Amino acid sequence: MSTAVRTALPVVTSAATAYVMRRTRLPRVAAPVVSLVVGGAVAKLAQRIR
Repeated sequence: MSTAVRTALPVVTSAATAYVMRRTRLPRVAAPVVSLVVGGAVAKLAQRIR
């Protein structure tokens, strides 16, 4: 995996988590779970890009 993709992963994950939390109006306590799910999806996507 390239350094640029690896560097961008946390930024993309946090932005996507914030987007999902706003769109779904889930309670704040759900943020860590959403972050894990989004992080997994972003990591899989990054592997495909590579």
